Amino acid sequence: MKVLLMVTPPENVLELEISDEMARHTGFFPPLGLLYLATYMKHNSKHDVLVVDGESEQLSLKAIEQRLLKIQPDVLGITAFTHTLRSVLDAIKLAKRVLPDCKIVLGGPHIALYPVESVEFEDVDYCDMGEGERSFLELVNLLEKKLPLEAHEQELVKIEGIVFKKADGRVHKNGFARIPELDALPFPDRGFVDKSSYFCILGKNRLMTTVMSSRGCPFQCTFCNTPDHTYRYRSPINVVNEMEMLAKDGIEEIFFFDDLFNINSQRVIEICDEILRRNVKVKWAFRGRVRGITDELAKKCAMAGCERIQYGIEKGTDKMLKKLNKNVTVTDVVNAVKLTKKYGMMAVGNFLLFTPGEDEKDAEEDIRFALSLPLDHAEFNVFIPYPGTRIYSDGLRSGFFERDYWAEFARNPDPDFQLVWEEKVKKEKMYQINAMAHKRFYLRPRIVFNELMRISSWKDFTRIANGAKVILNLGFRSSN
Repeated sequence: MKVLLMVTPPENVLELEISDEMARHTGFFPPLGLLYLATYMKHNSKHDVLVVDGESEQLSLKAIEQRLLKIQPDVLGITAFTHTLRSVLDAIKLAKRVLPDCKIVLGGPHIALYPVESVEFEDVDYCDMGEGERSFLELVNLLEKKLPLEAHEQELVKIEGIVFKKADGRVHKNGFARIPELDALPFPDRGFVDKSSYFCILGKNRLMTTVMSSRGCPFQCTFCNTPDHTYRYRSPINVVNEMEMLAKDGIEEIFFFDDLFNINSQRVIEICDEILRRNVKVKWAFRGRVRGITDELAKKCAMAGCERIQYGIEKGTDKMLKKLNKNVTVTDVVNAVKLTKKYGMMAVGNFLLFTPGEDEKDAEEDIRFALSLPLDHAEFNVFIPYPGTRIYSDGLRSGFFERDYWAEFARNPDPDFQLVWEEKVKKEKMYQINAMAHKRFYLRPRIVFNELMRISSWKDFTRIANGAKVILNLGFRSSN
């Protein structure tokens, strides 16, 4: 069968934390989930598989229509995030109009949150909940058999993670699909997409890609809606095998896209030792947990080519870190950032402003803490109570939210949807303070000087200039 896997174009997406324009200038990353699916199918079947990344290619719906007509897929798999739901539904409607017999399968984080609502959309045939390498292939294999309806349903219910509407109208769900042994998966084939389309503004002007060395996150932060808390990780040898392969393929920079790369500190040290033993020449960066940063780990990372660590710092007080169930302290944050800088790596911090119970004074405390740290970059976001988070559930139970706004959006995505924790500060003021936080951070002489020193090409200059323009133009959002 001909299978097309797609990330939808960046049209009609929710802009909740940072502006769409700011996101575009921050960078584009390869659709690793789809690349894993495509590669797994390539290695384990004879299906003809293609990948279209509508986001990095900045495709219009008209361009998507042309691709569909050219490719003529039997199965169209689309990644769905909650903030891209309207874009996904636009693409689905288009696909069913031009290819009525094409089977539509949705996967991605949104499905784990709203499997029933997703599969009940008129043009959706199936949803795949969880890690889809095996389940999606099993589904495509089954579709190829073209069994009678009753036999087809009898086989469907056996596929882990598949959600579908039965003939009697009921929705069947079969758990959350997981790959227990990650080393068994083939490395994602970046040849399915244009490698030159991807970049990170925090990196340098190099050919870059992302790598996922683990899946799941064992922590329970109250603001996070990560759907899978079953943590699994690849062995150091397996990780470095992929790094070595990428380096030989011309990749110069890797960003580890794990939720948190250093949950197992010993594994990170072993990865570094293996990089050094093989003399793998590639620069890399990761998203890290501050409590897992030791002097030994920071030193080894720097020696092995790590250039940047990005921390989800979130808050500037122990009280609020505890309230968010971060299980770290301000001292942990300070130590991690200092060790990162001690060994010459860039330190990046992410901060959440206006979490439940906070006012302008609390936001100022967080901003001042960010300014006190020797960070190279910082991103400030107005807190969004996302579906699937403990904070949002608490807000529903307590009556803070009058009704389940996210569930309503999942059933009928409103283009004007906005939801913040508007308790002590009006949302217009929140976004105004958030915009000013970026300006206060980036317009300091130290930061401006460091950014200028990073410029080594016209492409670098253009990216940094565009990013600066976006920051300078940041304003508070309309309440419409």
